[in-house]
Amino acid sequence: MNPKNHNYVKLSLLSPLISLDKDKLTEEMESSNHLYLKPFYYLNMVLKNETFPKFINKFLFEKLFNNESIFEKLAKNQDCNLFNEVYFILENLFKDKVDLLNIDKYFDQLLLLDKDNQKTQVDDAEADGVNILTTFMSKGLEFDIVFALDCAFNSRVDEFDDINEINAEKLRNLYVGLTRAKYRVYVPLAFPTNCELEDENNFGSLELFLKNCLENKKFNKENILEKLDVLKEENFISYTYVKQSNNTFYGRSDEKIELIKNVEFSRKFEDKTILSFSNLAKKGDNFKFIQNAKLPSNAEVGQIFHKILEKIFNKQTFKTDEIKVIVSDFLKSSIYFEHFDIFLKIIDNVLNIKFLNNISFREMKFDFCKTEIEFLYKEDGNYFKGFIDLVFSFQNIFYIVDWKSNLLGLDQDDYSPKKIMEAMESNDYLLQGDIYSKALKKYLDLKMIDYKTQFGGIFYLFLRGIEFNQAIFYYKPKN
Repeated sequence: MNPKNHNYVKLSLLSPLISLDKDKLTEEMESSNHLYLKPFYYLNMVLKNETFPKFINKFLFEKLFNNESIFEKLAKNQDCNLFNEVYFILENLFKDKVDLLNIDKYFDQLLLLDKDNQKTQVDDAEADGVNILTTFMSKGLEFDIVFALDCAFNSRVDEFDDINEINAEKLRNLYVGLTRAKYRVYVPLAFPTNCELEDENNFGSLELFLKNCLENKKFNKENILEKLDVLKEENFISYTYVKQSNNTFYGRSDEKIELIKNVEFSRKFEDKTILSFSNLAKKGDNFKFIQNAKLPSNAEVGQIFHKILEKIFNKQTFKTDEIKVIVSDFLKSSIYFEHFDIFLKIIDNVLNIKFLNNISFREMKFDFCKTEIEFLYKEDGNYFKGFIDLVFSFQNIFYIVDWKSNLLGLDQDDYSPKKIMEAMESNDYLLQGDIYSKALKKYLDLKMIDYKTQFGGIFYLFLRGIEFNQAIFYYKPKN
């Protein structure tokens, strides 16, 4: 919480929690009073002089931004996923007794947790499909239809357990399970066929609830149905019986079974090689050192560019504010955060440059758009594998895009058509284009799309040279 770091302040104001309008932020930044910094100085003072829980309370519930609190903002936007994530983080912050001294360590550990871990799993209640989760994990979520299977399970307790507390927890879980449904909830109930249930210490949550409803009557099928029929007549509930299955017992047979001896099997398999562009191409100098370069030239920087562009095209979001958040997410935990503005400028240039029918990515309406497409195919007795950065279809024509983060130099002349061609040849990028286009042809053949008429070619975008309104190489294999 350092108000003097204006980059962090701007990112915070543009984040989903605050969502300050970009134009309003620009207006505030240009003004001399810098009022947008006032809440951050106030929170910084609270953080230094008060307890950590008080800081969290003031940050979330005081009207510091746009004359409304963070929680009011979440409620107004009705973003269930973001609300659940904030709720989850807060719940665990206080449960794990996190304070200012160990908060960095807490978030680092949170990132390392397995995605399947119950602590980090927050289900999207609006997504289509079936969600399978525990009653505890369903807290705060709603679904159209719920099957509360957990409510019917019996439990065994130890003689030393606190029975009253265990039964109270069962009823709390039942309440959670029954109130997750918007329209209908299904609950199973099993009756013993040969006796009445008397030991309520071993009851499941639904049985315990029904036992209380029966008051002093015996817990058996007749008495329970009598109660349920009253609700059924009022159209509050309905119930049906599950058909009993006739299990057939298959006993042993006296028939003698003879085992047939396996025939000896021997076959020699021809060795096959799995090839990729990386192990076939000439090794060019992709990451050469050039003094005074605005951005370091190494594999890590190239990977960051690829991940940022992958996220942008997966979401197909080209709004500047949203792109800032994406770039920040990938840089904030790396040593390259000080180059945030340079990364953002290069990404912005890539999205704005007009290259296909004099149209930019920002102006296109894609028929098809997929990133990091993995392929594996057989050709001339060998297998080829790899990943294509981007495949998109525009006006019913398919194109391949490959991002190149090579640093060819610092000046416009370093990204001239001649220099780009030299980089293409020295790194065997035309071979890469042949492999990728063959992979796309096989995909289009499966979709019964005519490769000859509907494949437009490959664009190699040299990211660092886009600012000079060039550094794009087009290639379409002849065969």
